[in-house]
Amino acid sequence: MKQTLRWAMMTAVVAALAVGGAKLLPAFGAQFVNIVFEAEAVTKLSGKAFEVQKKTENASGKVAGNKVLAIPHLTGGVHPPKDQVIYKVKIAKAGTYYLWARTQWSSGCENKIDLRVQGYDTGDAMWILGNDATYHTLHWVCLNEPGSDTPRRIKLAAGVTAITIQAREGGIALDQFLLTTDKDKTPAGFYTDTKDALAPDAPKK
Repeated sequence: MKQTLRWAMMTAVVAALAVGGAKLLPAFGAQFVNIVFEAEAVTKLSGKAFEVQKKTENASGKVAGNKVLAIPHLTGGVHPPKDQVIYKVKIAKAGTYYLWARTQWSSGCENKIDLRVQGYDTGDAMWILGNDATYHTLHWVCLNEPGSDTPRRIKLAAGVTAITIQAREGGIALDQFLLTTDKDKTPAGFYTDTKDALAPDAPKK
C-alpha cells in the first residue's frame, strides 16, 4: 500500500512538472563514472584568444552556469593566437573514458578546437575536437578518432589529469565538458557540475 502511494505521488510530481513546462535534466547511469565541469571554470585567461561571455539562452535551450568560454569571430580569415586553457581534472577511478564538449560553432571554418590530454604524447600536433556541421546552437561533440565517427578511447589513471584546449578558429563557444566511462552515452541538454571536479590548484570560475 505504501509503495503504491509513493508511486502515485511520484507520478503526480512528474505530471505537475510537465504541465508547468519545467525541464528535467538528463540523468547518468549509476554504473558509470561521469565527470562534468564548466568550460569557463577559469580565474585568469592568458593571451587574447579566449574570453568568458555571459550567455543565458540559446536556440538549444539553457546555458549551464549562464556563461561560456568563447573565441570571438575574427574577420578576413584571420586565425586567433594559439592561446591555451588547462583544466586539471580529478579522476577518482582509473578506466577508459570518452570526452565530450558542449559547443557552439559559427560555420564550417569556425567549428573546431585543438586539444591534448596528459599522458598522450602527440608531439607538436594536437587532437581536433569538432569539425561537424551543426551551427549556431549548443550541441554535444565527442572527441573522435581522426577521420571517423568512432569515439576516441582515453585511458586515464586515478589522480589528476591535465586537459589542454588550444585556440584554433574564432566564432566558437564552449559550455561544458564531460568525461564518461559510458561509451554508448550521448549527452543532451546540460548537466549539474561534478562537485570538486577540478583539482584545487586548477583555475576555478
